[in-house]
Amino acid sequence: MERRFTQSLRFKVTVGVALPVFLLLAALSAIQYLRERQLLLERLEESAIRLGEVMRGGLRQAMLSQDQERLRQMLRDISSQESVLLVAIVNERGEVRAAEPAEGFHPAPDRSSPGCVDCHRPSGTLMRHSLIVSLPGEAPVLRSSILIPNEPACYACHKSTTPYLGVLIADFSLSDLERESAADLRLSLGLAVLATVFVTSGVYLLVHHQVVRRVERFQTPLRQFALGDFSERVRVQAGEQDELGELAGAVNRMAEGLSRQAELERRAREARQEAIVEERQRLARELHDGVAQVLGYVNTKAMAARLLLRRGETAGAADQLRQLEEAARSVFVDLRQAILDLKTTVNGERGFLRALEQYVERFREQSGISTDLVLGEGMGALELLPESEVHLLRIIQEALTNVRKHAAAAHAWVRFDPNGGRAISLTVGDDGRGFDPAATDRDRRPHFGLHTMRERAEAVGGTFAVTSTPGGGTRVVVTLPLSKGESHSNDDESLGRG
Repeated sequence: MERRFTQSLRFKVTVGVALPVFLLLAALSAIQYLRERQLLLERLEESAIRLGEVMRGGLRQAMLSQDQERLRQMLRDISSQESVLLVAIVNERGEVRAAEPAEGFHPAPDRSSPGCVDCHRPSGTLMRHSLIVSLPGEAPVLRSSILIPNEPACYACHKSTTPYLGVLIADFSLSDLERESAADLRLSLGLAVLATVFVTSGVYLLVHHQVVRRVERFQTPLRQFALGDFSERVRVQAGEQDELGELAGAVNRMAEGLSRQAELERRAREARQEAIVEERQRLARELHDGVAQVLGYVNTKAMAARLLLRRGETAGAADQLRQLEEAARSVFVDLRQAILDLKTTVNGERGFLRALEQYVERFREQSGISTDLVLGEGMGALELLPESEVHLLRIIQEALTNVRKHAAAAHAWVRFDPNGGRAISLTVGDDGRGFDPAATDRDRRPHFGLHTMRERAEAVGGTFAVTSTPGGGTRVVVTLPLSKGESHSNDDESLGRG
């Protein structure tokens, strides 16, 4: 699904970096602007004070000689200088004695007027010599106030008790300073924007190449995983051994595990289906070889008993009925064994060894044959493939069925040996009457039980062998090599049952 650019990780990370960077640089630029402006103002104030003192010295002679024309000319010369807006002489009574331009201080201000109250205490004493004055409707200016002292040369016209005769006031334009400061601020902000663009571009490219593009590699595999296809893998290139590389490796390992699990489940389903088919075939053979034949035998014996009773031969009829009873008992045992075999399955709730343990216990109870389950050391820690478990269980069932039917044994056992985890050896033995394997091989009649057990062992890659001697019991031995899919697990405990 296509997403808008503003919803992408690239955009969010870029904005998340660009905005703080720009705000930080803009704040630094503003601070730098204010500091530089304040420094320039301080320097301008100092320059204005020095210039005012120089002007006062230049005007001293004209004031002493009371040459008004010369005084006005000097004021005009001073006001014509760059950045000087106004120059005026104000006496101690606040009267403007001379000003250039002439209308600059008309009407004459008092000490409470804007630009005057900032420098005078309520008592009238001058506090400052320069400050920035903002008059209504006019741009701010720097006003310098230089006191004119009462010297002995002035006593002819002024009282000697008056310390100051007036003040020389000069207003200086701040437009050049503001213009230079604004230009510096624009330059700083421009550099901040360029730095932000540069940093943002670097972050964008870094996030795109090192994060987003690599995260996008996860999309197709994860989408396929959701569909049940675990063959896709996340590509990891050389040098990508960071956190995302480790995550990709973990996802790939997860996919491999899921693939193995899916394969195991598929094989388990196939094994279960195959087991169902084989169990049906085995049940059909059991019914044919056991129940059907016994029922035919029962039918024959019942007919014989009826004929004997009709002729009055009660002793012969009783013998026939006894044989009929034994046949019915045999059919009952066979049916119970068949039902037990059908009920014994391996599922997720109980493992292979648990199912086998319960089967051996029920076989012991139903057959009356002392039967042991013996597990070699480490057997409980092995986890077999599902199809191996099914086939081994059916082999054990077939072998114990033969023990019950043919061995006339008092004791039987089922033993597992893990052989160090390389191969499993299964032995089903009894102490019954045994048989001659060579004679069985020469017998042309089919022996479905032995044949089926051999096929099951070979189906899971194992070997099958039968050893027996007349009167010496029988041993059925299956050896199953362990594959890579069969590993150690702690699902089952080591058991030794008797």
